[in-house]
Amino acid sequence: MNNKAAKIQTCLWFDGKAEEAVKFYTSIFKNSSIGRTTYSANSVMTVEFFIEGRSYVQIF
Repeated sequence: MNNKAAKIQTCLWFDGKAEEAVKFYTSIFKNSSIGRTTYSANSVMTVEFFIEGRSYVQIF
């Protein structure tokens, strides 16, 4: 058995305007950034972002 704790990642789900939400979140916290963005066809699927060293995933 592995004694390491599993990494848990917070995921936020929005139906529309989620990309704007990520930009807002990262604008109000000093230690934040936008990471990897994934696409499907011509649409954004997910955006990874960081606030105070914690990773979040925004699902569209």
